[in-house]
Amino acid sequence: MSVWTDLSENGALVEGGSRAFPYWGGYGIRFHTLGDLCIVQKFTVLTDFRECDSMIMEVETMVLKIYTIFGPTVEDGAEVQEFTLSSGIKISAILVGEKGRGRELGVLPVVGVRPGERIYAAQVGQTSSGKPKLLAASPEHAVPAPVILVLRTGIGFRGSNSHEGEFMPIVRGIIAQGIAGRMGCGEQLVVLLPEGKVLKVRRSGRLYGAPPEYHYLLREGKILVATPEEREITEIF
Repeated sequence: MSVWTDLSENGALVEGGSRAFPYWGGYGIRFHTLGDLCIVQKFTVLTDFRECDSMIMEVETMVLKIYTIFGPTVEDGAEVQEFTLSSGIKISAILVGEKGRGRELGVLPVVGVRPGERIYAAQVGQTSSGKPKLLAASPEHAVPAPVILVLRTGIGFRGSNSHEGEFMPIVRGIIAQGIAGRMGCGEQLVVLLPEGKVLKVRRSGRLYGAPPEYHYLLREGKILVATPEEREITEIF
């Protein structure tokens, strides 16, 4: 189950968290349950529906750079994999999350790049059913912001994760531990990150000394990364 709850003045409740642009309107809380587990995530979103509609229309005409993020590592582009539909037809896609019990595979179709290759820039389009897809384009034509981030966020042993900040979700997947996914679970996302907005990613569980939290900022076409402690010491952003 995935529920998006609006805590702005109108207090609306909207279901369907896996849509391309699920919901905007003030400060939100998203939660989903997997077996006996419940993950709660808080995020700040755009406050004006007209601003949101305008941003979506603008994004669909832009060429956007793509980055893959895992912990402190930021890589240019994203891996394109093969995904087989129920009919047996194979397509190119960016995949997040996992298949299996207590898990969910997020599929973002890609046009113009073969499986095994990387995609570095794209326009955001829609399938005939209104789901998002990426149309490969040259990075030379990309705008500085926003950017597409593929967040391959992990979890600690018997842990979870959370993503907080001002961003626009495109595709969501769920990773988990244990046969039924009840030892731990968390999200992996593909999102749009605007200029000057901080995305905070936290992991819980046994991390064996790795930092539990990283912050990411898009500034002048570059992704800056720091832990909360590093931000306090250096004032990098």
